[in-house]
Amino acid sequence: MDPLLGLIIFAALLWLWHNNLRARELAIASARRMCQNADVQLLDATVVLSWWGIRRRGRRFFLCRLYYFDYTNSGVERRRGVITLIGQQLDTVQQLPDTH
Repeated sequence: MDPLLGLIIFAALLWLWHNNLRARELAIASARRMCQNADVQLLDATVVLSWWGIRRRGRRFFLCRLYYFDYTNSGVERRRGVITLIGQQLDTVQQLPDTH
């Protein structure tokens, strides 16, 4: 393999890894903010990447990510929330409806 091609691939993978770390931090901060505003407790203090893919908006393409997080309002039952990021921008933060 050409050393320049190897360097380009390595740089692209490094950029993707760093970009994913920044997106995850944004998702965690958004989950914490939603839980504070709703007066509920964020469980596990983290989010889980559930899906990612390419989305098109207008003429541009963006990496879209879907994160889940768990929270509780009673301290007993877990509820689920979802965060959608498009690129490095927060799109939605939602509490999923109770399925009981």
